[in-house]
Amino acid sequence: MSTDSGEISIDLLEAAAAAPYAPPPKPNWTSAHQVVAGFVGAETLGRDLDRVEESLRGAFDGASAMFADAMRAVAVPGKRLRPLLTLACGYARSGGGPVGERVIKAAAAVELLHLGSLVHDDVMDEAAVRHGVPSVNESWGNLTAVLVGDVLISESLDMAADLGTQQAKLLTGTLRTLCDGQARETASQYRIDRDEQAYLSSIAGKTARLIAASCRLGAIETGLSRQAADALESFGHHLGMAFQIVDDVLDLTATSEQLGKPAGNDIAQGVYALPVIHAIRHTPSLVDYLGRVPTERELDGALQLVRGGAGIALAGQLAERHTQSACQAVESCAGELDTAAGAMLRALAMGVLERRR
Repeated sequence: MSTDSGEISIDLLEAAAAAPYAPPPKPNWTSAHQVVAGFVGAETLGRDLDRVEESLRGAFDGASAMFADAMRAVAVPGKRLRPLLTLACGYARSGGGPVGERVIKAAAAVELLHLGSLVHDDVMDEAAVRHGVPSVNESWGNLTAVLVGDVLISESLDMAADLGTQQAKLLTGTLRTLCDGQARETASQYRIDRDEQAYLSSIAGKTARLIAASCRLGAIETGLSRQAADALESFGHHLGMAFQIVDDVLDLTATSEQLGKPAGNDIAQGVYALPVIHAIRHTPSLVDYLGRVPTERELDGALQLVRGGAGIALAGQLAERHTQSACQAVESCAGELDTAAGAMLRALAMGVLERRR
């Protein structure tokens, strides 16, 4: 890590020492929730997340009665990372107090778009489980799942339109980019010639874009300047890139029990992420196990080669660079944020790397 990153770490330690302990009032709170709670207080964050859930329930309840049961399955609370980031950027201007209703609606809008995309992803991946419960497509079939995903996305765009033209254009553009990123990934399945740029273009669209939009909406709705909104959007982009790279590393290094899904699932589905792309270049014999649906023995052999090679470390280094870029983006709008707010946002970015441990 560079000297700059060391200085950031010291700032964060000092901020954490000065912040009151924030016990997690929710069972699904993560270390990211703890970071934000350390800035605004657990009570404020918990109350605002409850307001987001109320807004989501309103969207679920407003859907057609035909989809009521399926909507209840979708409504099972997850980590709510994207709404958390919208709130975090909103708190950056509010001085740590509760955010206004427009920030809450923006947070709900990004989560609805995310949920709709997940329902569609499960159809494409033929996934049977989501958040520990049967997926919509598993319980009600692909046709219902596609329609439920469409309804969730339409509810998201409707909320964004209520906020204004700028916000609606932001989320419609995000949806378009998300689809492009997913299409790029689908087109590259089982292709051993997939390169780093193809991978980065895909994750920038399918993951980082929505996280960037989540941050920008929080900045817009809390009244930050356009320059600050641009900076926090860049913060979200780099955080999202690091998040996905680390996620792809964990798919290869964590156990099935830790992941809640089979280890190496991406390789099994022909999605060759950055560690695998690097590993192919450094260990050419890896291609003997790729390019097709692998047997269990072939998957084990591929995982052994990837885990023993340089690909995982090289991917981790890129995740670190994106994290540093996220921190620098926060620094670029420091004039509009108080010191503790900037430290909170930087801690969120640096926390992405902690997921590797």
